[in-house]
Amino acid sequence: MSRNSRIVIILIATLLLSAGCKNSLPKQAPTTLVFMIGTPSSGKTSIAKALQKQLTLPYLYAPTDTFVAMLPSSYLPALPREGERHNKQGIYFVKETGGSKPCTSVKLGPLAQKLTTGIIAAIAGMGNAGLNVLVEGVIWEKTILEEAARGWKDFRVFFIHINPSLEEAERRESQRKDWFTGGGRVEGQVCGAHKAVQAFGAIYDLELDTTHMTPEQGAASIIAYMEANPTPTAFRKLAS
Repeated sequence: MSRNSRIVIILIATLLLSAGCKNSLPKQAPTTLVFMIGTPSSGKTSIAKALQKQLTLPYLYAPTDTFVAMLPSSYLPALPREGERHNKQGIYFVKETGGSKPCTSVKLGPLAQKLTTGIIAAIAGMGNAGLNVLVEGVIWEKTILEEAARGWKDFRVFFIHINPSLEEAERRESQRKDWFTGGGRVEGQVCGAHKAVQAFGAIYDLELDTTHMTPEQGAASIIAYMEANPTPTAFRKLAS
């Protein structure tokens, strides 16, 4: 056998071996976003942190409150003192009247709406870098979900509603301080957020009743769902 023939055989063997090695490598999972919404005190943050520990692959934790905290303090959500007016450029509370219990909703001014667009773009940037992300927050308007669905259309998005009973969420809320001010929470936030979220309808991949769940149990339930249903559909429907 000539020297040239041996070189050709070695090259062919090397190419075949290389192809075989590539086929034997595990396929890279698609970039995944786990997007959890719910009322204040529903358990989103605790479950997200438990998920970070339990998931096999690394996930960044990107709560929407982290971005909201970037606003100047005068644009952060607060109820005005007597005689003051809302700063309607940012995020502000509006107390509902006429109900049987206190109910407070959140409104987004022009600056807050720009921030929302920026948050969606920032999460997409992480996804485009190949990073898996856990996103959680309170969503007050369905248009935000639709914008997120369009912005994250290239990723696998598990859309999850963290949904304890209203009574349990209100009980938890009564024991918490407001992270913006360190003082008490604005009364009626849970009621207002509950109304907003319920108005979205059943549009989730998974609705998780966390009334009697620990964060670890909630995280395990989400992971079990993701493994059993690797192709989520809720966000694709929102984007269409």
